[in-house]
Amino acid sequence: MSPTKVEKLTPEQEALLPVYRHKWRGIDLSTEPIDRQKAAYAVKAAYAAMGKQKPEIRFLSSPAALGELVAEKSAHQLAQELGAPLLVWLPTQLCDRIQHQIHAELWQKLQSESSHDRFSLLLFALPDFVIPRQDELLGQLWLEWQERLIQQMWEQQQASMREQLLQQPGGQFIAQIGDFLWTQVGEPLSKQWEETLWKPLANLPPIQQWQQDWHSSLLGIASGWALVSGLIRNMQALSVDTIDFCISVLNCDYDREKWSALQSLVQECGWVFPLEKACLVCDRPRQIRFDSENRLHAEGEPAIEFGDGYRVYAYRGVRLPEKYGSLYPHQWQAQWLLEENNAELRRVLIQGIGYGRICQELQAQELDSWREYTLLKIDSDVDVEPIYLLKMTCPSTGYIHATRVPPHMRSAREAIGWVNWGIDPAEFSVET
Repeated sequence: MSPTKVEKLTPEQEALLPVYRHKWRGIDLSTEPIDRQKAAYAVKAAYAAMGKQKPEIRFLSSPAALGELVAEKSAHQLAQELGAPLLVWLPTQLCDRIQHQIHAELWQKLQSESSHDRFSLLLFALPDFVIPRQDELLGQLWLEWQERLIQQMWEQQQASMREQLLQQPGGQFIAQIGDFLWTQVGEPLSKQWEETLWKPLANLPPIQQWQQDWHSSLLGIASGWALVSGLIRNMQALSVDTIDFCISVLNCDYDREKWSALQSLVQECGWVFPLEKACLVCDRPRQIRFDSENRLHAEGEPAIEFGDGYRVYAYRGVRLPEKYGSLYPHQWQAQWLLEENNAELRRVLIQGIGYGRICQELQAQELDSWREYTLLKIDSDVDVEPIYLLKMTCPSTGYIHATRVPPHMRSAREAIGWVNWGIDPAEFSVET
């Protein structure tokens, strides 16, 4: 009989959620250099907890060093030296075990509210995979890894099938016979029992479902999405605040060795890239800068900076090339809008430069005016649609303020009404 699942949180438990989020967010965003000796010990403990062989540990000074490592090796060399990525990693296993004890809706809620700072920061800090031959290299790596990845999936599915088998009447006895035949007698003889052991089980609904899932997984392997989703799932599972909360507050059953190893891994390492033969450990950034809304942001300096000099620039959560990020927004040039092909970067430039300067520097065309208001249009291909602006000139200071309005506006008065939630300017009781 399955144990009762946790369906909802008490008010006291709800109140503890932010405590665990804050605790692990501080660790995730630490800028302390890693202690390589402690990090190596944590990695070895993590692999041991999973029953994996001790890997070669390679330390990286920043994500840029990962690009350099990949760039200097052929796909065959990388596959031979590093092995295939681990599709199932330590935190994923812990999550899978805990998830069985939580009602699906509550688990989804906990995961959606979980802190993914470490994962988000990694995605932001990775170089734009700087390798000109990246598509060709990844395709070659896929072919090199394919056999090992399929074997990993087979091992994972075997474990899943065994769990389902144990829930069937007589399943434990059959599993014991299978273990004995495989480990004591050997694979050749065990195949002779396929007719008597497998066929009666093959018609059971859980086993049929497993066969369908396995077929779907193979199709996923063929397209490469199984690898991508597996790696992303591993990284997202590093949001240990949810695991900690479920263990410490909800009293979920867990593997003590794996939980201890995972805590050490997160506390002692920066980012970890687990592979079969090697584990890549990336150092932490030396600086991480945010705005008031916790978006990566810095003006005239890097938002993320590593000890080896690798830098990442950002403005209100949008990654910037160095030519923009290394300057303060008041130094940005409106002319760049005419040269920039990326729509998101154009949007950021518009925010930073401001419509007032854009009007002046790009010589906006005047369409209509009403009192101190002017409707302008910028003909240049600056944005995905024409830019129409309502410009107001302050009579006392001469300061220009400009607000973007929809391109269907045909008069300044209509644009003023749109800005003021449909109120016609003639109805204003007070003019400013």
